[in-house]
Amino acid sequence: MLDLTSRTFDGIYSAGFEDYGVTPVDIDKKDDAYAPKTYGGLMGIRMPDAIAAFQAEGKTYLVTANEGDAREWGDEDLDTFYLNEDERDFGDEGVTSPTGAITAENSGLTGKVVFFKSEDFDGLDAGKDYLFGGRTFTLYEAGADGLTEVFTSGDDFEALTAQYLPDCYNCSNDNAVVDDPAPTTTPWWTTAPARRGRRRRASPWARWTAAPMLLWPWSALAASWSMT
Repeated sequence: MLDLTSRTFDGIYSAGFEDYGVTPVDIDKKDDAYAPKTYGGLMGIRMPDAIAAFQAEGKTYLVTANEGDAREWGDEDLDTFYLNEDERDFGDEGVTSPTGAITAENSGLTGKVVFFKSEDFDGLDAGKDYLFGGRTFTLYEAGADGLTEVFTSGDDFEALTAQYLPDCYNCSNDNAVVDDPAPTTTPWWTTAPARRGRRRRASPWARWTAAPMLLWPWSALAASWSMT
């Protein structure tokens, strides 16, 4: 957190995680359906693509769009290339999640899931599996002691996209087919062209705001939040 008056950083705070042992999530991209499930020990790393601040009743709040994306660097020709993705194909016999907790047998997964390569980074629980992004937006109150989570949208984006745009649910940005197979874990991807030939899934938020005809689901979503 940057204090613009003193031009100093007051602290560094985590955006946190989504717990998919509590919040249902659809990570099977081969079943042509919205089939949310909970997975014990599976977490989504909130990776805000955008952060906005506003004030209300004398308090400062931050809103984060918890998209997710892998990172790559280096050069394959120089043998310095690195990508922090760990792709597992649950259609292959004996494949499990990185921790071994999720299997095809106990989850019903049949396709590819891209996990975060957590063993290469400090501060993560070795007993948990991690996915890129949170598929949510989160509201935090910013105070003297840091950030306090006020609200997160849970599975609303996935559930309402599936409800209002069933023919486009989990389609990729270049093929409008339900559950268009691609080696990604989430529909919460940008519409930017894929690097190195990988297709990225279009964010539900991006789809809803891409054209006037797609704006109406946002009204329904906002109405549902206003009633909670």
